[in-house]
Amino acid sequence: RFKKLSMGKKTFSDSSKTKPKGAGRVGRLDDNVLGYYRKVSETIQGEFETQEEKDLFLNNVIKQLATECISVSRNQTASRIIEQLIAVSNATQLQVLMKAFSTDWYTVCMDRFASHVVQALILHSPQYFKEKTKDSEPNDGNNNDDGNNNTDAEGSIKDLFTSFSKLVMANLPEFIIHTYASHIVRVVIEVLCGVRVDEHIVRSKISRNQNNKGPHGPSDKKAQVSIANSEEEFKPILKELAARIVSLSEIREHVKNATASPVIQTLLLVLSKKGPKRCHKIINQIFLEEASLGTLAEDEIGSHMVELVLSVLDSEHYDSAYQQHFKGKLLQLALHHTGNFVVQTLLSKAHTKEQFEAMYKELSHHIEDILAANHMGVIVKIAETCVRLGTRQDKFYKNITKAFHCHKPEERQQHVVRLLTSLTAYEVYFGLEVKPTEESDEGDEKDTKAAEPTPVEKELTVFNYHGSMLLQQLLKFGNPKSLVTSILSLTQRELTSMACNPIACHIIESFIKSPSIGETSHDKLYTKLQGCYSVIACDRTGSRVIDTLWNCAILKHKFIMAENLAKESEKLRNNNFGKFVFRNCGIHNFIHRRQDWKENQKGNIRKRKILDGIFDDEKPQNKKRQNDISHEENIQMDDFFSVNGTDDSSPPKNADSDSKSSKQDRFSKKDFGNKKSKGKNLKKDRFKTKSDGQIKDKGMLKLLDDMQPSRKK
Repeated sequence: RFKKLSMGKKTFSDSSKTKPKGAGRVGRLDDNVLGYYRKVSETIQGEFETQEEKDLFLNNVIKQLATECISVSRNQTASRIIEQLIAVSNATQLQVLMKAFSTDWYTVCMDRFASHVVQALILHSPQYFKEKTKDSEPNDGNNNDDGNNNTDAEGSIKDLFTSFSKLVMANLPEFIIHTYASHIVRVVIEVLCGVRVDEHIVRSKISRNQNNKGPHGPSDKKAQVSIANSEEEFKPILKELAARIVSLSEIREHVKNATASPVIQTLLLVLSKKGPKRCHKIINQIFLEEASLGTLAEDEIGSHMVELVLSVLDSEHYDSAYQQHFKGKLLQLALHHTGNFVVQTLLSKAHTKEQFEAMYKELSHHIEDILAANHMGVIVKIAETCVRLGTRQDKFYKNITKAFHCHKPEERQQHVVRLLTSLTAYEVYFGLEVKPTEESDEGDEKDTKAAEPTPVEKELTVFNYHGSMLLQQLLKFGNPKSLVTSILSLTQRELTSMACNPIACHIIESFIKSPSIGETSHDKLYTKLQGCYSVIACDRTGSRVIDTLWNCAILKHKFIMAENLAKESEKLRNNNFGKFVFRNCGIHNFIHRRQDWKENQKGNIRKRKILDGIFDDEKPQNKKRQNDISHEENIQMDDFFSVNGTDDSSPPKNADSDSKSSKQDRFSKKDFGNKKSKGKNLKKDRFKTKSDGQIKDKGMLKLLDDMQPSRKK
């Protein structure tokens, strides 16, 4: 809407010769007129004492606007104000505006600013399709009709929209390739089908940014809700409109046109949700009858169409499209600067293991070539699909390590995290001479027994976005043993730098959250970070990592963290980010009321596990295993606190009696440790635990709220 004029050749002088005198002032308004509508905008944004007062004001404004709506809507400032008016108008007022614009739909649809007003009108009309409107114009209490604004004409809002849809169909060849009118066609398709398309299809990036900042943002949100109702009588109109679009003589050129392609994409999207059979039929007519998808995949505009087509196809049609258009061409597309995005969509939309494995077979031996082309998106998508479909994980990891020259000798694999995070090969990272790789007949590197030169230790300081994304996916694999070893081999300083880096911090979070990594590895990480927790907590990014580490920690790990943080309590309190960690981790209680802190944390962990059991719908054996782990935590923490000290306010107890009492209390609870409980009673016991685990201290509720990772002052 506010795109700058092209800096290319100007043709204004030539075109102006054919325009009538004064045509250059289209959209300009008198200062008084523009000032009036600015005051209207200010009044709308304010508050009215009563709804009647608001209706009266809007009636007067709409009455005035109806006499000059076409000329006013062509002004940049006034058009935005009209959109605000449309957002707050009722059915009768909207009907008046639609009738006023219907005198010259063609002009406003082709105008740079008025077209946005038409979009707003069409988007807001569905909410009033079933509402009866008055057959008289809105008035200010004086029933003096001047004849020009009389709305006692035929047509409800639905009728006006229907006639407008037919006008769009009549001018479709011109509208579909017009910069501004094409947006009108998209909105009409959405309303006819009753499906709202994502903004990245309907609006350009510039328009979306302005829409978020503009005053009419809420109106689009309202329209998104109201458009969800489609009328039965619109189906023939939608069917005819779709047929006309497909039958356009230059349809295959339109899919590569920056203006027409989004219109076709909108049609396919709405039909995929309301009429999948019709959608597949149109796709067959346009694309699948000829081998055109493979060619379009390398076109900057057509590639977006190909991605959308792949996203709306079901498993059967997806497989057919791959076999007919992409089989044997994946490497070529993966190395292409535009085609690699289509390959990413192909991978992410694979429905079955067989489909993915066929594609992986084409790409598996060329991972290094794809890396050399700097198309890391393809590599990350392969990893994501390996996780999603649970296949080819070991082979992909092997191919990745080969591509980074750290597969053999095995000593190199301890550096895999450094190499992936910095996205550099082994020789480049350590500054060694690059030697050609010898491969056996099976495609594996020969395991030479030549002495491997010991690389000079180099600290990890460079973090790559795509390398971080790849590592996060690899940590979700079923057996990330090598990665775990590599991460734990990092120095304390490297781990601290990683935790405080906006890109690499997610690697540590994925390490903690991964279901494939056990408590032993977690314990090593928590222990290795000792002495660095306060440094990480005082960093903008690191404080978030501390929150994640804290929320995922068992009681023993929380004690390690709290003990380290307590040593720097004053530093935390005086830091803008550390103060939140100080509060969320309950460091004040840890220092002054340690026994209370311990009980509070036990209660939090117990409640979290209960909720996990309810919402995750875990299997009975997993629940039993979690209960066993919780007993181990209690046993370990009883011993841990007996070694590290207890609350100062309570005298130390005899070790034997404490041990006996803790055992007795532990096995007296029905929810934890009852080995005789059967699977059928787990659900009942689980809900008993909820009441057993409640803390009687009234201050506990406040503490639970305080422990949430809030960032509000």
